[in-house]
Amino acid sequence: MARPFVIIGSDIAATLLLITCLPSGIVPILAAVSAIAGILCLILIRKAEFMKTAFVVFLAVCLAASSFLLKSAVSYYPALQYATEQKSVVTGRLHEMKVYDDIYYYILDDMQINDSVKTKHKIRITHENYFDAKPDDVMTFTVMRINGETDIPPFYMPDEDDIYLYAYSDAAPDITEAEKHTLNYYMYGIRNFVADTLSKNMENDTAGAINAMMTGDKNYLSREIMNIFGHSGISHLFAVSGFHLSLWTSAIFVFFDKLSKKLKTAANITAAVFVLFFMALTGFTPSVVRAGIMMLILIAGHLAKHKSDSVNSLFIALSLILVINPYCLTSTSLQMSFLATLGIVTLAEAVTEPVLKLYRKIRAKSVFRTIFTFYTSCTISLIATIFTCPVSAAVFGYYSFFAPLTNLLCLPVAQLIMPLSSLGIATSFFRPLSGIFFTICGWLMKYILFVAEKISNINFATVNSTMLTVRIALFAMLAVTIILICFFEYKMKHLRIIAAFSAICFLTISLSVFAFEQTSCSFYIPSVGNGTAIVCNINGKKLVIGCGGEKYYDYRFSDTLNTVTFRNIDLLLIPRATQTEASFARQILKNYNIDSVVTCNDIHSAEIEKVLPEDVIRGEILNIPIDEKTNLVYINNGDFSGARIGSPDFECTVLFRAGSDFSALPESWKKGNLLISRQSLPDADINFDKIILSTDSDAVYTNGDITSTSVDGNILYTFNRYTGAECYADK
Repeated sequence: MARPFVIIGSDIAATLLLITCLPSGIVPILAAVSAIAGILCLILIRKAEFMKTAFVVFLAVCLAASSFLLKSAVSYYPALQYATEQKSVVTGRLHEMKVYDDIYYYILDDMQINDSVKTKHKIRITHENYFDAKPDDVMTFTVMRINGETDIPPFYMPDEDDIYLYAYSDAAPDITEAEKHTLNYYMYGIRNFVADTLSKNMENDTAGAINAMMTGDKNYLSREIMNIFGHSGISHLFAVSGFHLSLWTSAIFVFFDKLSKKLKTAANITAAVFVLFFMALTGFTPSVVRAGIMMLILIAGHLAKHKSDSVNSLFIALSLILVINPYCLTSTSLQMSFLATLGIVTLAEAVTEPVLKLYRKIRAKSVFRTIFTFYTSCTISLIATIFTCPVSAAVFGYYSFFAPLTNLLCLPVAQLIMPLSSLGIATSFFRPLSGIFFTICGWLMKYILFVAEKISNINFATVNSTMLTVRIALFAMLAVTIILICFFEYKMKHLRIIAAFSAICFLTISLSVFAFEQTSCSFYIPSVGNGTAIVCNINGKKLVIGCGGEKYYDYRFSDTLNTVTFRNIDLLLIPRATQTEASFARQILKNYNIDSVVTCNDIHSAEIEKVLPEDVIRGEILNIPIDEKTNLVYINNGDFSGARIGSPDFECTVLFRAGSDFSALPESWKKGNLLISRQSLPDADINFDKIILSTDSDAVYTNGDITSTSVDGNILYTFNRYTGAECYADK
């Protein structure tokens, strides 16, 4: 068993996946069955290798089950009792503060709710204002709502930071300065020093991007920049992991090597200490811990003069992370970091081997290095994209089609930015010298932003993968690829065939999805509480119809926009100046490129009016062409507020006002393929193939043709004239 941790790590991960998907009563049964199977294998199987493998599997399953049960017993069930819809007073120690789109998120731990017993749970409180508090300070908020990401039994899985509960507040908190400080406070101080130094010497966008690359702190990044990087396929630059650690440690090894060839031990020890420091600086995020453990194993191998096995090291890191905190399995950064690394360490050597054969044939070594760098950059980026695209599809609803190209153009430049910016920060006390470093870094980052923006604006740069069939196809492709790699592990020729097969499947799925979108009507109705928010893709045209909902749910609407609009919106319809229909309008107008804006005659808030374009279309009755065959009709008067999308193949009616007088409308509005209504159905004879309610009501409808966001969560409805209609909910 040359790679025992491959079995242990994969078995722990698979067991945790089963546990999180199955009811809690299955967990002890699963552990008992694995224990019996392990004992029987030890007794009945005589071959030593099989006995070892069986025993390792038995231990891994029991370890995963017991660690999850222990974590649940300590944290999960006590956390649920605090889920409430009532106003509450929350007191806790500030762990971290984050900001996105001028909205601040205060993460508290060691919290206390309504003078109850203090617990170790974490809560994330959303607020519109910034408060001058530092980690370890005690904050007391009056919050409007406390709940989890979902309260649907049997399990609520927190994120990798152990955040179970969420709330939002409109009132200013009481802040008490901490008397004692933890390690987190000092790391926060270093991160702040780096961010402040960069912001004083560079423009906001470039300073925020470089700061995120260096420390993983995205607080100074605008959502627009994050969307650009995500849609162009280089968001991993902000997810600090192996790429960043390898750059820093390589610099350390080069520095010591230049000093003396005899300082290898000192170089390894220094690199190990730096890895531990860097893990603490970035807050021990799962992706950094994974990369850090692999790097420490590699360094230990150098010290012991033993070559480490990359695959085994990867699974050692996975095993340790999941045993320490089983909930890290839900970490998107860990999933993508692990899968990308798995693809690279298994396939990179096989696909780059043919190029190495050119070394003897090409006399000019500089030409060979150029060809080799270009080829390896493309292939490694493509491998990483293929292995991570199923996770991107499931979590973000999209994956980047042009990621290999963007990485080829941007990664070499990113490798220069990090050491240069470090030199700039280190010499910040001497402005003339640091100014040179910061100026060069600013130019290089502007180049990256320029390339990323141009690629993200390509119409099919990002592949929309919200359809269930697309996600299944991507996961099936990845599963088959991994199985084939395991089967042909040591045969280079077969691995090259597997890599080519994966690339062809990836391209085929991507092009098929793009072709499907050009001939389909898709409606995304996120669960935004009390409000109307619909994102549409009508034959390739991107529309936002209604943009209202509760503040607490703004991220759900932002995530939906990020999935389907590709940063460009063809039409934005803002129905009325109300919280339920226009609460997110300013956010959309500020962060997205919009060709046309339609709204009613009402005057919106000063913040919205200020960012409305000069050519905004206003009126009570408006007829807007979407394409050659499709029109949008908008009506807003004293009795009714609604919209109608009509084409020869598809008809949809949207009701914005819960109490609209539907009976006064034309008969054509009372029938069609889809009705999207607010809270209740109209009091009239209607005939629709599918009815979706955008509501925060807890009413459960027994009619199978009616779907409610309050019950079923985010909803996607897709109609294609060739394949028919498809509707599913994502809780």
